Amino acid sequence: MALMLLLAVAFLADDEELATRGDVPTVLFAVLYGVIGVAWALWCVAWMQRRWASCRPMVAAAARSSYATYFIHPLVLTSLMLMCRPIPLESPAKFVLVSLIGLPASFAVGHG
Repeated sequence: MALMLLLAVAFLADDEELATRGDVPTVLFAVLYGVIGVAWALWCVAWMQRRWASCRPMVAAAARSSYATYFIHPLVLTSLMLMCRPIPLESPAKFVLVSLIGLPASFAVGHG
């Protein structure tokens, strides 16, 4: 509905500058970007519900701790980054290491 309204305003406008500035493609891109972003998020949620229907206890425990994890994860990740500081690895390798350890650690701390 919003896309149709924007198209109608753009094509019915008498302003010559509106048509020559290229605002119609910009508006179309912005609308499509939002629609695709929302559709992708909804598709991912539906896919996860179908894919992980058998993991109910684990998913339920993660769901209960997710709100606390949202607030705790900066502290956990910063602590892990400081602990990995003396390890002689390149930055991308440290990023992978902290990511692999940090996600379960954040949920464990959030669950606690």
